[in-house]
Amino acid sequence: MSVWQSLSFARAGALLLASLLLSCAPEAKHGSVLVVPTQFLDVAKIPGEFSWRQSISADFQRADAGGRRETASFEAVLEKQGNGLTLVGLTSFGTRAFVAKQVGTRLLPMDAPPAALPFPPELVFQDIHRCYFIGLFGKPAGDGWHQQEMFGEMIRDEWQRGRLLQRRFYDAKQPTQLLLSIRYPQGFVPGQEPSSVELVNHRYHYRLKIQALE
Repeated sequence: MSVWQSLSFARAGALLLASLLLSCAPEAKHGSVLVVPTQFLDVAKIPGEFSWRQSISADFQRADAGGRRETASFEAVLEKQGNGLTLVGLTSFGTRAFVAKQVGTRLLPMDAPPAALPFPPELVFQDIHRCYFIGLFGKPAGDGWHQQEMFGEMIRDEWQRGRLLQRRFYDAKQPTQLLLSIRYPQGFVPGQEPSSVELVNHRYHYRLKIQALE
């Protein structure tokens, strides 16, 4: 998922621990970034339980810092139990640096200085859902491209031999506007952790590479 600060885990923790519950607002500004309201899939509808340890690297651009690009990397554990989805960031010593959690359809409010966040923490869980869950609970689709609409977004998926190769998310009201693209270099079988994920958010101008760790 996404952490936009430097290699300092303390500041990375601030990103994910600050939960600005904006999904009920029509629109809000987060620094110089216009936050688009987000709807979240009910965690209780995600089948099974799991605990995935991942290495995450990010390349991002601060809208309020003259377009300067920065990089960051860290390890995290994504865990789903019951109706709770938890992301735990880890320090270089393997201890907890931050914890962010969604229960049901809402993010739990957490205390952190929002001024330190280049992007709203809602994007963290929105990326998680887009990568692994939204529209992926049925049987694998046949080979080729398939299209569906969810949460105001048009989703185009490419499948091959039961594995998802890539996803593209468009604004359903402006179907030519590409919001986000995801690649699974080794393919993705929904319900199993993909070995690697490459995500590009075209709206907020950041890139993520997520690698599964044993």
